[in-house]
Amino acid sequence: MTETWERMVGWNFVLPPNRPSELNIALLLQTISLLPQKRKACILGSTPEYRQVLRNGFDFVTIVDKSQEFCDLSTSIVGSSKNETIVIGDWLEVLGDYPRQFDLIVSHYTHGNIPFPQRKKFFDLLAGSLNQDGLLFDCVFQPKRALCDLKYIELYFSRALPNIRWANDMNCLAIFQGEHIAEHGVIDTSAAYEWLQAGRFSSHVENVIALAKLVTPPGLIWHYSLDQTPAHLGYMDALDVLVSFPEPADSVFSGSVQHLTCRSRN
Repeated sequence: MTETWERMVGWNFVLPPNRPSELNIALLLQTISLLPQKRKACILGSTPEYRQVLRNGFDFVTIVDKSQEFCDLSTSIVGSSKNETIVIGDWLEVLGDYPRQFDLIVSHYTHGNIPFPQRKKFFDLLAGSLNQDGLLFDCVFQPKRALCDLKYIELYFSRALPNIRWANDMNCLAIFQGEHIAEHGVIDTSAAYEWLQAGRFSSHVENVIALAKLVTPPGLIWHYSLDQTPAHLGYMDALDVLVSFPEPADSVFSGSVQHLTCRSRN
């Protein structure tokens, strides 16, 4: 979810739960503790938090990302490491080159970058890249059916301040969980901002919406919908979920996010 806009507007605008939270990292460390060996790991995307964790525990860490620019940004944050190999390419094209290779694959909202018709292939490639005892640590987003309407946005942000924290909440509630998703069948950020224009909000809510465009600009698409769930698209066919931990009740993504530890079914 985060990869595209971060490289466009910079790292500091994007906060948890769009970034890995302390809870997410704690659950990752718990998953790592279950591994019988810790030699080869893979990170889908150049998430700095994950790079920082895995470089200290694995002999080899392969980072797969489409964007050299974003990889360079990530490296500028956490530095380089001798045990890291950066592969620039599409996950759908690269993962097939690593059959049964990894003790651990780490993913953070990655499936939303994969079009629905290619989702089963993606899940199969993930499962096929894990070795016999390997685990996938995944953070999965699926919009809950109780989508936010414009009245809820006005109420929630009625006392909002014009800062990045509130802009991130606007991003999570209005862009990734707004009623426009039901109409468009994907998260189209241009459509989301058009939907918000019909709200006739107070000026200070409009100021937060303007800031939210720094977090999530118009013109981006993520492949999330109400009916195209990961399970429906083949997630459970390729992977057995060993641990499922919901996003906490006090999170703006509560009800829409699960932190999963999985094993290949293949």
